[in-house]
Amino acid sequence: MSQLRALFYLVALSALITLLHKVSKARVALGWPLGSVATRLIHRRACCHAYYYDWGTGSVYAHHGQVLLLTCQFHSGDSKKGANLFKTRCAQCHTLKEGEGNKVGPALHGLFGRKSGQVEGFSYTDANKQKGVTWDENSLFEYLENPKKYIPGTKMAFGGLKKEKDRNDLITFLKESTA
Repeated sequence: MSQLRALFYLVALSALITLLHKVSKARVALGWPLGSVATRLIHRRACCHAYYYDWGTGSVYAHHGQVLLLTCQFHSGDSKKGANLFKTRCAQCHTLKEGEGNKVGPALHGLFGRKSGQVEGFSYTDANKQKGVTWDENSLFEYLENPKKYIPGTKMAFGGLKKEKDRNDLITFLKESTA
């Protein structure tokens, strides 16, 4: 019975996190401060467990720091729409294919699985070099929402894609086009 109860709590917690993540776009959620600082989400007195949601990573932690649940924000999108977004929002600064070289921004060939600040021949800011993020669907999903917030000090002059669907479409296209 306790396993069933634990499963119920995880499902309910996941639904609550999804709802609160949407509310967080307005930067107000039940009076809690938001950002990458872990925020108290639920306190269950019966088991004396406090759960925390880290808005920066999308992780839920128990009071002792063990990861209980990692929410995945990326969902496959429409590659054709992503290609159009790339053409209108990214192509002026980035290339996709091997050997095309860097422009104002670094070449994106081989992007997935690469650490930030690692394209040969491109002059990165210290912030990009030191971020140390490995680019995957979820890190790009967060980054593309607001690059200057994700990597403070970056010189990328792109305001971001606020719509989740646009980010999903662009990332789906990039996965196909940068391999």
